[in-house]
Amino acid sequence: MENGKRKLCSKCNPHLVERKVQVPIVCIIGQSGSGKGIQCDKIVAKYGFEHILTEYLASAEYKCRKRSKLFVNIDDETPITDSNLAEELKTEMFKHLNTAKGFAIDTFPNNIDQAKLFEHDIAPIDLIFFLMHLRMYYHTDQ
Repeated sequence: MENGKRKLCSKCNPHLVERKVQVPIVCIIGQSGSGKGIQCDKIVAKYGFEHILTEYLASAEYKCRKRSKLFVNIDDETPITDSNLAEELKTEMFKHLNTAKGFAIDTFPNNIDQAKLFEHDIAPIDLIFFLMHLRMYYHTDQ
């Protein structure tokens, strides 16, 4: 207690997370072909954010054909774990932390566990865009 007021911490309240990254974090998720990359490019151009594509973090490691901390076994393409992906994302973000005005993260988080892990280990996400690819189907009577 300080001055008669209870001091809040993230251990007492899981919704309070110490912000390790002090710039805005925007995540763009959605279906394949919905325009996630285009929207990230627009955010980067307009606001000067750093663009991080999580799919490249995984595929670049795979293409190296060496044992990686992302994959348990490269030969059978065992998928990456949420914690390993979050760690790679954190490493990539911290490389640009001194110069970035913000981060536009493409294709992340893919599930609620990834989002919780990210917010616990790095910082709360400021905004999430969910893009949908809408198709129109026409029915014609012939």
